[in-house]
Amino acid sequence: MADDPLLRTVNVKKHFGGVVALDGVSIDVEPAKVTMLIGPNGSGKSTLINVIGGALKPDGGQVIYGGDDITGLPPHKRYALGIVRTFQVPKPFRSLSVLENMLTASRIRLDDSAAKILFSSKWEFEEKRLIEKAFEILKLLNIDHLWDARSDQLSGGQMKLLEMGRALMSDPKLLLLDEPVAGVNPTLAHDIMSHIVKLRDEMGLTFLIVEHRLDITLRYVDKVYAMHQGRIISSGSPSDVMSDPHVIEAYLGD
Repeated sequence: MADDPLLRTVNVKKHFGGVVALDGVSIDVEPAKVTMLIGPNGSGKSTLINVIGGALKPDGGQVIYGGDDITGLPPHKRYALGIVRTFQVPKPFRSLSVLENMLTASRIRLDDSAAKILFSSKWEFEEKRLIEKAFEILKLLNIDHLWDARSDQLSGGQMKLLEMGRALMSDPKLLLLDEPVAGVNPTLAHDIMSHIVKLRDEMGLTFLIVEHRLDITLRYVDKVYAMHQGRIISSGSPSDVMSDPHVIEAYLGD
C-alpha cells in the first residue's frame, strides 16, 4: 500500500560483547519523507544505520524494506534494491574531477559482454546518457559549475554535495545520510538541507538522516526518532520530540 513504510526495523538488537548498542529498536520510515535519528553520542544511531545498510548483522529483530525481510542481505544486495549510504566524511576519488567521480558511481545498463560493448555503439550511447544524467544531478545540487574541478579542490560542503550526487547516480530509493552537514558552515548547511527537501519533493526520494546539528536540521525534517542508550525514547514531529522531557533529560544528562 502507498501509505505503508518503505523501511521498518522491528525489535532490532545489537550487542558488542557486554555492551548493548541496540535494545529492541523499532522505527518506520515513510516513503518520500525525511526522517531523522537524534540522540547523544553513544545512543545507538550509527549502529542502527549500519544495521539497516547491512554493514552490521543484528543479533535479533528484522529489517523490512518494501515489505520484504532483508535482515540477512549483504550490503551490495541492499544497494541493488535502492538503499544507498553516505558517510560523515566524504570519500571521493580525490585525483578525479567532479564529473569523473559522478560517473564512477553510476549503474551501467548494458547486458552485452565486455567485448561486444567495446566494439559497438552501445557504450558510446551509454556514456553520453550517463554524462547527461550527471550534469542534471550536479545542476540540481548547484555544483554543475565545478564539473571539471578536482575533488580535492572542493570545500567541505561541496564535497558533501558531491557525495550526495554520487549517491543519486545509483538511482536510489532510500538514502541513509550520516551527518550530512557536519563540519559545514551554516549557510551551506542550510543549502544542503534545502537540497534534501527538494529531492524529496521533486524526485520522491526517502531519507533517513543521522545528524547532531539540530539547530539547522530540525526545520527540514518530517519525523524525528530520539535515541538514548540503545532505545527509542521519543518519536513524532520535531517540535513534539524536542519538547519531550525524556529527550531533554537525555541531552542534559541524568
